[in-house]
Amino acid sequence: MLKNRDALVILEEVANSLKESAEQINSSSEFDSGRRMAYYEAISTLLSQCAVAGISPSDIGLDGFVPESILGDKKQAA
Repeated sequence: MLKNRDALVILEEVANSLKESAEQINSSSEFDSGRRMAYYEAISTLLSQCAVAGISPSDIGLDGFVPESILGDKKQAA
């Protein structure tokens, strides 16, 4: 059975992978805009579920990270 520490390591790896992939998108094409939105949704959902479970963003390497930052200037959340 997976232990809590192991689960946190997996969550951290997933979170960092999603964040890094989103940050590497440098095109403003419609396709890449869709990719950014998908990464935003995935990271936002991950952070929301962590909050419900009492897991701090710092526990998964996302302390201070603002998911809206990957959307770009034109699509920042209000």
